[in-house]
Amino acid sequence: MIRSTTLPVAVLLLCTALSLLSCDRTREREPARTNNQPFSILYREWAPAEGARMLALVDSLEHTGEISLLSASYNRGLANEMMKRFQVAEMYYRRAYEACDPESNGWDGFLTIAGRLSAVRMLSGDYEGSLTVASEALDRAEKAGELSEAHRIDLLWNVSQCELHLGMYDEWERMSSIVYDFLRQELRDKGLHTSDRLLVFTVTTTSAYVDREVFAKADYWQSRSEEELSLIAESNSRPDLLKEFSWQVAVNKARIWRAEGKVKEAEEMFRSTLPEMMESSDGMLKAAEYLMQSGRFAEAADMFDRVDELFPGLYRNPSMNLNNLKDALMPRMRANLEAGRTAEVVKLARLFSASFDSALEAQRQDNAAELAMIYATHLKDEQIASQQAEMSRLRIFWLIAVLVLISLFFYIYDRGHRQHLKMLSTEHHKLEEAYGDLALANLRVEESSRMKSHFIQQISHEIRTPLNILSGFSQILTASGMELGPDEREEINRGILENTGRITSLVNKMLDLSDAVSERSSLPPEVVTAGQIASAAVRESGITSAQHLSFKMDADAVVSALSLKTNLAQASHALAMLLDNAQKFTHPAVFKGDQYDENRREHAKLEVSELEGRIAFVVEDTGIGVPPKEVEHIFEEFVQLDDYYVGTGIGLTVARSLARRLGGDIVLDTSYTGGARFVMTLPIDKEK
Repeated sequence: MIRSTTLPVAVLLLCTALSLLSCDRTREREPARTNNQPFSILYREWAPAEGARMLALVDSLEHTGEISLLSASYNRGLANEMMKRFQVAEMYYRRAYEACDPESNGWDGFLTIAGRLSAVRMLSGDYEGSLTVASEALDRAEKAGELSEAHRIDLLWNVSQCELHLGMYDEWERMSSIVYDFLRQELRDKGLHTSDRLLVFTVTTTSAYVDREVFAKADYWQSRSEEELSLIAESNSRPDLLKEFSWQVAVNKARIWRAEGKVKEAEEMFRSTLPEMMESSDGMLKAAEYLMQSGRFAEAADMFDRVDELFPGLYRNPSMNLNNLKDALMPRMRANLEAGRTAEVVKLARLFSASFDSALEAQRQDNAAELAMIYATHLKDEQIASQQAEMSRLRIFWLIAVLVLISLFFYIYDRGHRQHLKMLSTEHHKLEEAYGDLALANLRVEESSRMKSHFIQQISHEIRTPLNILSGFSQILTASGMELGPDEREEINRGILENTGRITSLVNKMLDLSDAVSERSSLPPEVVTAGQIASAAVRESGITSAQHLSFKMDADAVVSALSLKTNLAQASHALAMLLDNAQKFTHPAVFKGDQYDENRREHAKLEVSELEGRIAFVVEDTGIGVPPKEVEHIFEEFVQLDDYYVGTGIGLTVARSLARRLGGDIVLDTSYTGGARFVMTLPIDKEK
């Protein structure tokens, strides 16, 4: 009787389990909804709207199953790009790019995703990553014979811009000609409504050559710009575009003429275009840039003042970031400085100081918010994957349980009970691990807060000191009845230049640190000699001009001629930072109470040698030295062992980051006790 009752129950459970497994496999085999443009409807409908509304719509449509995961990823990337969250947008575009199969989802959709991913990486400054995506997409579509002309132009344009920013000038010149030919063909095939793209491309290419001072080629592209501008003017198809670019073409022409010695013609061209330039802030800033390049700093300073009067938000915007400060305020400060307007320089320096802390904090908060969003997204994906895996495991478990139940029903019940206890134990262990991870994350947050506070104090001190000096000089210069001799006035001017340089140097160091922390790839390598790196570093550091120091460079001719496949600018910059340290920490420290002999000079030496297949650049000095226990601590951000010396504590951090990015390293030689000895190593080019 028991047997006859158990068998039908077991068969029923078996059929149920098989049905569940069949449903699961059917769901796995079901292809995602695809079409050639799985995201085009959302793009047309929501591009003008706010990104937050678009994100809400995407979440809703994905939840109801009306759009696929591919479409959701692309649209989330688009929404975050609209909100200028470029790191988050890059994550979603990359996810869509990796998930998109052009054979099933369509080549048009695949190339659209590749174009957006390449573009957002350029916006983030990742030019190598952008170049990789664009080149790969072009190659795949070309081999498949599915590359449309529109996508070809867009991706090739991205490639040319990346090559320009990466300093690959030969490749950029070749690619620019290719893009131009395709744009001309597009104009012939589709008519004048595509002429705006051709005008934008020729003008930007001309400007790039002008900025690089390659005026012969700039003149060639200038003629193309004038030709496209004339075509649009004759057709009267885009009066707005004609107005926007006519003065840009004219300024490029004026700069080319000035370089060719046609000063009178250049000045007439500039004066005739100036009324159009005065209608926008971009035009007025371009005019000020032209005046500074012409050496007319007083007129440039007046132009900046006019911009401030007509567009006050440009210089007094509370949301200015570090790049805005560098690009907007620094040229204006330089123009006033060269024009001898000391009071205005001090005023701008105070404005810079007032905006710097808030800009720095805003940038840190934006980065933290984006990273938090990326982390939350990854965590959500892991949870979904874990839930799906758990569901699959449960289905398999019940199938096995039912199959075994046919022969041994009670045994399976006992086995299932033990398995349930095991699962509870596993989940308890996971909770303990999660609690440990949470505690570790909390410690990291506290450490980050501490470093932030220390960093802000350091930066505030480093900026306040030169600003106080500039303020003092300004009070002297503007005091009524104060008569200054030529020597005193020269000393004050020198002090103003030095302290303005300190502020500029500080901003440059901050940008260096930002590059080091972001772990961006190095610039393309080039074949250079060890002697070139050493000489460039000595020139950059200015150590040979140090009055308190006797400097010597010891480099064997054979070793100096050895080739390295590296980046000269970055390698010499890292070595120059070590030489700067040698200058700084061998300087007399009489303000600490030490007895100082004026006839005594400290010593520093740069030695270049070969060491186990690598070039070793050894910087040795007779300064205050480094305690052995601080060997690795000094390479951390914002670390200063002696507060009597000025600085931010980021030089060694940036130097080591550059060296390691180039395949080398920087270490402190603890065996040397006469001061400090730093060793920078770089790999020798084995192909030479």
